[in-house]
Amino acid sequence: AAAMTSLLPGVSALVAAYDKRTWSEIDAAHAELTKRYGLVPLLPLMISACALLKSWKARKTLLFYLLPHARDYPALVDLALGLVDDRARMVREEALGIIAYSLEVRALAPLRRHLDHPDPETRAAVIAAIEAVERQDHNLFLDRDHAGNVQWLVRVR
Repeated sequence: AAAMTSLLPGVSALVAAYDKRTWSEIDAAHAELTKRYGLVPLLPLMISACALLKSWKARKTLLFYLLPHARDYPALVDLALGLVDDRARMVREEALGIIAYSLEVRALAPLRRHLDHPDPETRAAVIAAIEAVERQDHNLFLDRDHAGNVQWLVRVR
């Protein structure tokens, strides 16, 4: 079990910890924070911090760690919807994965506004996220040709 301290860091402390340039620095910050506080107590703060991060690598990494919780935190779906227009394609893809995994029907109308996204890969991911939500099958986000041979297992990391 992680050693928990009673006082959680503020959002600005999380932004400072995660907003690094390299993957290894970001992962080290995540490991230190979750060891100290535990992952679940940090989730609302991580959701709040994500959109404030300047580093696209930090935003993508935070979304990666948040994804398994998409069905438990409506604010995470709201964050992901806001990041569909992120300047970094990898952040957009991770955000769309969160929306697809959440299976949140309320995300459909906002998603449809992105069907004409200028990036073709993002457009394809938007379509896949819409199909996943409409059919209530998150596997369709990765199984884009509907072959039925993709099983997307999501685990807490």
